[in-house]
Amino acid sequence: VGVSWLQASEYCKWRTDRVNEMLLIKKGYLSTNPDQINEDNFNTEAYMTGLYQGKAGTNPGIENLGPEGGTRNLNMSDGVLLPEYRLPTEAEWEYAALGLRGNMPLQGEEVISDRRIYPWDGATFRYQKHGKQQGWFMANFMRGRGDYMGVAGALNDNAEITSDVYANFPNDFGLFNMSGNVNEWVQDVYRPLTEA
Repeated sequence: VGVSWLQASEYCKWRTDRVNEMLLIKKGYLSTNPDQINEDNFNTEAYMTGLYQGKAGTNPGIENLGPEGGTRNLNMSDGVLLPEYRLPTEAEWEYAALGLRGNMPLQGEEVISDRRIYPWDGATFRYQKHGKQQGWFMANFMRGRGDYMGVAGALNDNAEITSDVYANFPNDFGLFNMSGNVNEWVQDVYRPLTEA
């Protein structure tokens, strides 16, 4: 969708700061400051180390129960701030994408029997059950070196860019569009882990 790995990673950092800033504002530990620019922008790491001041004199800390007393900024152990948003690792993404819960012989058992090529049962990406949706693509795949349009004619899924999140079927975890639709960025390098 035209987003580089670096842009996706930087977005994760930006999102972490915006979410934590809003949490601190909602809890009353930080005042809103619409005039933030450059180094005045909220930064989670700078806040936790005491380098971010925000509006002067308007950011009450919490009581410091240590021997030094006084007040301090919140940190992760206070349960208000969220950890850093990040791209998933390749292994995390593949686990979520394949949704292998359906391959467990007994409910609750952690042994996964057969590997899958797709996040659903079967070796085809077309819907096999009889009915109105029979033959539909179960995900928006790029076929070979082509585009995401499927094949010409009535079978075309009309998703040359991206399709609606709920346009295709979910995997066994209930996650939509973990196959096809767009290319995904992960935190680490690409290594093919499945036979597909």
